[in-house]
Amino acid sequence: MVDEKKSNLALFAGQQIRKLFDAGEWWFSIINVVDVLVERPEEEAQY
Repeated sequence: MVDEKKSNLALFAGQQIRKLFDAGEWWFSIINVVDVLVERPEEEAQY
């Protein structure tokens, strides 16, 4: 049995976005995506 789950980081506008590949679909961290879209620096990110 092969583990289908893979994790990676994507780059968007020079910032990292966490992503996970599961069951044939990519899932992205909404927190990371919103931070990039509102141009919030990584050091100000609130999790």
